[in-house]
Amino acid sequence: MTRIKWKNVWSLFVVASILSWLMAAGSGCHPSESVTSTAAPVDSNLLSGLEPRSARGVTSPVRLTDGVVSEEGDDWKTDMTCRFESSASFIEYDLGRDVRVTAAYLQGDNNDRYIVSTSSDGVEFETIWAAPPVGGSGLRQRHNAGLDGTARYVRISPSGGDGSYALSELQLFSEQPAVFPPEPSARRGAPGDTWFRSTVLWFGIAISALVFWARRGQRWWLAALVCLAAIFVVVAGSNPEIWPVGQLEISLIRAAAAAVALAAVVREALARRDHAPEPRVTVGVLGLTAAVAIAAFYNLGQPQFWDHKHHRPSVIHNYDMRVYYPVAKYFHELRFDGLYLASVAALVDDVPGATIKRYGDVQLRDLNTHHVVRVRDVADQIEGVKRRFSPERWQEFTRDMRYFRETMGTRDYLGTLIDHGGNATPIWFTVARLLFAHTHASDETLLLSGLLDPMLLLLAFVAVWRTFGVRTMLVSATIFGANDFYMFGTNWAGATLRHDWMVALALGVCALRRERWMLGGALLAYAALIRAFPALALVTMVLPALWWIGHEWKKERRLPSVRRILEHQRGTIRAVLGAILCIVALVLLSFVVLDPAAWASWGRKVSLLNREDLVNQVSLRVLVGYGDHHTFAALGRIAGALGWEPSDQLIQRVAPLLTAVVAALFMLAVVLAARGKRIEQSALLGLFLVPIVFNPMNYYVHMVFLFPLLAVERAGAANGEIRPVRALDAWIWCCLLGMCVAQYKTVLEPRVDTHFYGATVILFVGMAAILGSLVLDQHRRGRQGAMLARGPARAPLEHLEQTATGSESVG
Repeated sequence: MTRIKWKNVWSLFVVASILSWLMAAGSGCHPSESVTSTAAPVDSNLLSGLEPRSARGVTSPVRLTDGVVSEEGDDWKTDMTCRFESSASFIEYDLGRDVRVTAAYLQGDNNDRYIVSTSSDGVEFETIWAAPPVGGSGLRQRHNAGLDGTARYVRISPSGGDGSYALSELQLFSEQPAVFPPEPSARRGAPGDTWFRSTVLWFGIAISALVFWARRGQRWWLAALVCLAAIFVVVAGSNPEIWPVGQLEISLIRAAAAAVALAAVVREALARRDHAPEPRVTVGVLGLTAAVAIAAFYNLGQPQFWDHKHHRPSVIHNYDMRVYYPVAKYFHELRFDGLYLASVAALVDDVPGATIKRYGDVQLRDLNTHHVVRVRDVADQIEGVKRRFSPERWQEFTRDMRYFRETMGTRDYLGTLIDHGGNATPIWFTVARLLFAHTHASDETLLLSGLLDPMLLLLAFVAVWRTFGVRTMLVSATIFGANDFYMFGTNWAGATLRHDWMVALALGVCALRRERWMLGGALLAYAALIRAFPALALVTMVLPALWWIGHEWKKERRLPSVRRILEHQRGTIRAVLGAILCIVALVLLSFVVLDPAAWASWGRKVSLLNREDLVNQVSLRVLVGYGDHHTFAALGRIAGALGWEPSDQLIQRVAPLLTAVVAALFMLAVVLAARGKRIEQSALLGLFLVPIVFNPMNYYVHMVFLFPLLAVERAGAANGEIRPVRALDAWIWCCLLGMCVAQYKTVLEPRVDTHFYGATVILFVGMAAILGSLVLDQHRRGRQGAMLARGPARAPLEHLEQTATGSESVG
């Protein structure tokens, strides 16, 4: 009989507790319970028990005529509601003969409009009642006893609102009943979301248990893992109540995937040699979490956007592409300041009867100052931008913007004019211009170009797999999909070349790891040229070489000769040379394709953007910021509880000092951690300084999925079997996965500013934990190196093993 290993039981308990915490935090809905009213269904209801004649894009239409409604204010997506996929969805009923309709009643989602139409021939329908949005939340009743119409066929369809369309009941009457509005039986619905969240978390606990009890050599555990995954897919996919899956549920999937991956890493790192886990199960679980996390990143395949022209969901990210497509294609005319001005001019020229005066109150952002102005105040600038175009180019631009206006809807098209325009570098626009120059804005163009990002990401993950190992790649992929830093109503699915800089970073790190120095340096330089932030990776890439020079100076009391530097640091020198050649070549290319002045314009624009305090920034400025939910407010409340309330002047003086201290500590930690590291590891450490030196938007912090590459995955030399990572490397992975789990709490925060402040705190705590462990490990290894210098017999075996894995500086 197998003896119980209490350490494994304790570890399983910890992971189960994490998942249970997520369950408690994520439920958020009441349990299913029935509450029935005393009133009986009204027999005069023309639709009572009637089945639809036809239906399109709806689920469970029989619920509309069963005489039972949800409790007032109930959730819109339960086992009591009929849901409509879009405003193009409808249900039609055949009453069997022409009848008079004088009153109507329905219960539907509060903020939508529901259209009741009637027809005598089933072809031409006329609206008899448009039930308006009402106050409150959840499902709300509407009724109207003043109708006057005749119908044999009845159609119900939604419009407007937030796109979450649902009805629990529809009733029509020839004569107004004695009790009106009617009082049908009421029952509290069972939310499918609650069931789905519970299912996700219980399957997470089951897979975690599988990880902790799987033993080396017991390969049937892998079959159990496959069965668990298949059961979840079948059970979740067969329940229509959960679709479409909401954003809160998708965020819970991310957190659960990270928690299960965390369990796999902890199990492997803490296992004793005689109680080692089955490697195939570990890899299988990480593969499952990576697949689930990336599926969650892509919204489980559900379209996130709406095509107003065709009245259907869309996977094209028009809100992003309406900026970057025209700026790239028409850069010579629009430059960095003309997009929104030209957008208004194109609308006025393309819409009959439209004038500047008609849209004079529309707001737009002046991209030269970033101030919000009104159209009437910049009418002369609008005409000036239009004059930059030749007649043929203007006609083409107007046609392209017509596509965006029609697919976005005029309201959203105009609403995006207060955004900040295209902020990518001239190098990015050079590449995008070469891509879009001979295309027209269309579904086909943007769908094909939108496939570039997933293809590039696949290439990056394959390169990481081949370079760093399968587990490193799977942990990286899990963190890519499971972190919520990029969330702000959307990910970048459906846009073009939004992940290109992260892919270039990943490929550059892989090239450096494989000692393809010039290629690696060039790829890092390319990443810096298209998004600027990765320039810090180029800076920290040379830190190991500087540490070596300092060590040589300390040992020899003089600087090493140029020949010695070239001999011992050829990798760093070649990487720097590759970066320089890439920068020179691409900058010259941008001069030819765009304009040398583009760089000065971009510099001014980015400096304006970097000075602004935006709600979705994640940076040191946000951490040490002002406001009700920032660090100084928290410190002020603590001081107030102790009887001391600091003045605003004191806070204004302390804030820059605290910012400088925190920045200096992180920079010092990066410098210390880079000592003895390989070039690619030191380059990755530079990314820790991005939210310190810059003030990036939240989606740029998505780069954290590259941090697992700091670890050194090891393979057995004898038979290629997978061996556990070092405790330090497991700690790095656990910190990153723990960040993903903790972010679920920020998703539940309704205030956007508090959400991103919480995300900032999580990021800085995670980065501090990783950097602190790297610095302590470097200090410990330095002491072991001193012991090794005094005699090999006194050097710990672990130090020799670390040296063998190549964790020290190379070349």
